[in-house]
Amino acid sequence: MYWLSIDNAQPDAKGYVSDTALKTFVEQKGGRFTILRDPAKEAFSSLGLDALPTVVVIGRKGKLLRTYVGFNVESKRSYRDLMKTIDRPK
Repeated sequence: MYWLSIDNAQPDAKGYVSDTALKTFVEQKGGRFTILRDPAKEAFSSLGLDALPTVVVIGRKGKLLRTYVGFNVESKRSYRDLMKTIDRPK
């Protein structure tokens, strides 16, 4: 799985978040994701997304399986639903 951050990776830029801060945040939430950067929001835009936070689940064959807008990482229901989507056959 991947975490795609649209935060800027340039220390002097607006919206900057360090790789270490991203990794720490993901680990604190129990995630084990490879973190990728998309500060120009190219992937974000190509998926037609316009809200943050948004979680998208894309299957192995590249099909968009589910979109969660306003995902609440503290909600056990949201988390269970996300895990069901990830765990089901693609």
